[in-house]
Amino acid sequence: MDKAKVSGSCCNILVVIPVKNEEKFIKECLLSVFNQDFAKGKIFVVVVDNGSTDKTCEIVLGFGDKVTLLEHPEGTIASLRNFGACSQNSDLVAFLDGDCVAPSNWLSTGYKILMEDELVACVGFTAAKPGLNASWVARVWHDMCSCSKYSGTLQVVWVSSFNLLLRREMFLQVGGFDESLVTCEDYDLGVRLSQQYKVIFSDIISVAHLGVVDGIKEFFAKELWRGKNNLQSFIKDKFSIGSFLGVAAPVYQLVATFLFFLNFLCQLMPLWFSLIIWCIIPLLMTLRKISKMNWYNSLRIFFLYNVYLLARGLAIFEATWKK
Repeated sequence: MDKAKVSGSCCNILVVIPVKNEEKFIKECLLSVFNQDFAKGKIFVVVVDNGSTDKTCEIVLGFGDKVTLLEHPEGTIASLRNFGACSQNSDLVAFLDGDCVAPSNWLSTGYKILMEDELVACVGFTAAKPGLNASWVARVWHDMCSCSKYSGTLQVVWVSSFNLLLRREMFLQVGGFDESLVTCEDYDLGVRLSQQYKVIFSDIISVAHLGVVDGIKEFFAKELWRGKNNLQSFIKDKFSIGSFLGVAAPVYQLVATFLFFLNFLCQLMPLWFSLIIWCIIPLLMTLRKISKMNWYNSLRIFFLYNVYLLARGLAIFEATWKK
């Protein structure tokens, strides 16, 4: 497909929404897109379905010609996004997950940031805080995740793909999302874009992520899935420091946990020493967050970091074992 140049007020945006069994959220997601204050007639919406077995497609079809429904039953989330982005021409491409709700100024604000600097290729916004009815896991993890690392509007290496707005030409130039990656595709895209252009994070507005985790078991399963391509990203990223830490810390914690319980049973070394080895990484990660959160949550933070590191470590081990 031909590359298009952004042309001021004539700009049009293709919004791509990948879905699979999102019947709980897709209607609210689509309504938020149709409610954008961006120029009328300049927004085109494509939903790419990955083989839903619930009423997702039925709900999407209920919107008539306001949205185009495409079927892509096999492939990674990266392949769904690329498939949707290449379905028709546009000046900009926006990605929004099917369980997300964007504020009415999502596209107009992103467009303004993109137009302020011709070297800006991509902009992503922070995630909205979970409501008071959300589980403590969801509320605490929100303040620990990647979106909480930054404040303001600034240049970063990558932004999460649950909401993105990109210049189509630059997106295609770097080859779009790597379809071989099951996870970490947003990090990989950000690294490639930031090598030539600017990637911007902003908390001017926030996008609600409705499909948040409710408990420890779900949180562990999600991080186990998300960590599948950590090792592959590390190798592809030419062993950068950031990627190294993303692999080394989970592997260390996995080994440290095993040694702690082994020492507890066999007393190979002083218990206090194995305890220090086990808790040092999650403790350091927790101390970085305490200034942003009250002490009441410090133990919860520490606990969640342990679960997170163990899940990511097991994911790396599983990926290595399968090879």
